[in-house]
Amino acid sequence: MNAINLQKILLAGLISISVMACLGNPVRPIAPTKPSLNVIQMEDGSMCMSAENAEKLGIYILELERAVQ
Repeated sequence: MNAINLQKILLAGLISISVMACLGNPVRPIAPTKPSLNVIQMEDGSMCMSAENAEKLGIYILELERAVQ
């Protein structure tokens, strides 16, 4: 009789853990589309880009930060 009660308790525990696991899955944030930039690589390792490309890069970084939060 004791083994049957233990089996029922274990079964109820497994079912409740399974349900909690299904309900607890976090929603993955959608990453923004990476912009295509025209960048000139300098000899010292720095990069040079137009104001338009810099703006695209800044918006992309802000969208990435929003997706992570």
